[in-house]
Amino acid sequence: MKRLITFIFLIVLISILTTTAFAYVGPAFVATNNLNVYDGGGWNCNIIDCLPRNTNVTIESDAGYGWYKISYDSGSGYVAGYYLLFGIAPEEPVQTRPTQQISTPVSNNGNGSICADEVNMRGGPSLQSDVINCLSNGTAINIHGACGDWYEVDYNGITGYIYGTYVRRNGQVTTTVIEPIVEENETQTTGNDIVNAAMQYLGVPYIWGGESARGFDCSGLVYIVYKQNGININRVAQDMYYNGREVNLNSLKPGDILLFGSSIYNIRHVGIYTGNGMVIHSSYGDAVRNQSISEIQGMTLVGARRLV
Repeated sequence: MKRLITFIFLIVLISILTTTAFAYVGPAFVATNNLNVYDGGGWNCNIIDCLPRNTNVTIESDAGYGWYKISYDSGSGYVAGYYLLFGIAPEEPVQTRPTQQISTPVSNNGNGSICADEVNMRGGPSLQSDVINCLSNGTAINIHGACGDWYEVDYNGITGYIYGTYVRRNGQVTTTVIEPIVEENETQTTGNDIVNAAMQYLGVPYIWGGESARGFDCSGLVYIVYKQNGININRVAQDMYYNGREVNLNSLKPGDILLFGSSIYNIRHVGIYTGNGMVIHSSYGDAVRNQSISEIQGMTLVGARRLV
């Protein structure tokens, strides 16, 4: 009996020590375009703020299930950990994307209207947020303020968010803003160029947040391979769904970005299609490998995007 109690005690102690050893506290930065901050550690909690890419934060504690409690210059809250990278944000922007001319406000508050057909009004300043209304061209709205590239607006007493491209304001001036999605590849890069660039990293170990020959995480590998070919894409796996154009899973070509998870709203892994049912990817706890899609364990291929 004493041996059993001692054994149980050791198992519990090892579990505690292991959990503590992997907990990270310290500097980090936002690795996505607009990161929602919540008042608790879960998707069902309330959005209280929105942080732009490269915002420096401090991880205060691990909230469990992939969430962290963070603090930053203007407050604190909880964020999903896979939208953060450890360390200090680079001085230069990590991503350059096409720009376009749109009408934006002289000041943050004022009345406005919709300037496109069938514009989605969302529950948060993110393409992942639920659509709560669909507004037609010319619909009058009241603008509360800006959150990154989004406006917080009021329509018929309901508050929501609309991407800035689709909002016309009273007293507007013309300025330049970043588009949310990379639509076109202006280089002459081919899918085989992408595959060849990825293959040079075979055997490189997995490192969370890594994006160099010393180590990659899954999205870091895809991000760097495309960047080396002159194509800037989103850094985080979930956000890569908004790059390029959608591809039928029965019509894959080398160089396509493959998205794995439980759905397009829960993408947890990415890789690059190399042809013949194979994907090159950096697998957690392993290394960069080129293997059959069917060998990816615990996740389903839920989507593919094409930029070349």
